[in-house]
Amino acid sequence: MLVSALAVTALAPADVMAQKFPNRPVTWIVPYPPGGAFDILPRGISPILAKQLGIPVVVQNIPGPEGYNQFFRSPPDGHTIGMVDLVGELAQKLVRKPVYDVAKFEYLGRISMGVNLFVGSPKSTFRKVEDLKGAKEPVRCGSFGALSTPTLECILLSERMGFPVTIVRFTGPAEVIVGIVRGDADIAALGTTLWLDHLAKGNVMPLLLWSEKRDSRVPGVISLKDIGLEELNVVASQRAVATSPGTPANLVQVLGKALGEAIESEQVQKFLAERKFETDREIGEPFRQTVANVRGLLEKYDSVIKKFVKSGK
Repeated sequence: MLVSALAVTALAPADVMAQKFPNRPVTWIVPYPPGGAFDILPRGISPILAKQLGIPVVVQNIPGPEGYNQFFRSPPDGHTIGMVDLVGELAQKLVRKPVYDVAKFEYLGRISMGVNLFVGSPKSTFRKVEDLKGAKEPVRCGSFGALSTPTLECILLSERMGFPVTIVRFTGPAEVIVGIVRGDADIAALGTTLWLDHLAKGNVMPLLLWSEKRDSRVPGVISLKDIGLEELNVVASQRAVATSPGTPANLVQVLGKALGEAIESEQVQKFLAERKFETDREIGEPFRQTVANVRGLLEKYDSVIKKFVKSGK
């Protein structure tokens, strides 16, 4: 009887914690302005996540480092979660030391991983990806942000294929598209859906899918695997969800399970399809392994990324 009593006592704290969670609304912080993918996704999923958890889920935009810092430093009780641009933030961590450390977040999973398509300007000489190898002058790669995913993809592609590159910086994706069409840059990588109309009109030339496999939306366009660079596939728009460092494993599991079930719901699947988001969710331990893989790959190219940033190209 004593052994049984001790066993019950030992389990009590975890049981009590599970019973108390969640006991108030969950705040879902978006460290980006309204309107982009990192904002649209939580706003579409939060009503269904709220049903799964049985409490309200409130989406709050706090753009910039302060947004990340708020859910990094929030109490580790599972009541604050946040969106994370995994690749971009881990790359930034290589070149600066922010007040928050994205490597220490407790990751619930990935909602979606965007597949970028490299295209060439019709005013450039690049008609296929192999043409880049022969470039004598720096290839002008259109992008935005300091170390955004498209910028990193430009850096890594130039490193692996051996061509010089310089980044032409625009204010956002829409400006990148305009710049490519009118010849202000030679190549650029953005989400595949953003290029489809321009491909149909012949405004841009398809070069390479940043993916392990080909895509029926752009028939005949080669993938990273076709040129032996499939290991770079993880450097993509990994739209991740995390909670505060130190959050107990059982709470992380509850949140991850609820997030996964919300994403798989009929309502959210319809929402994702209507907005043409990729539906490649990854929840729990498989995604935590992906986080480790992304860190490993970026650290492998640490000197290349730092050199590029230092040169200001």
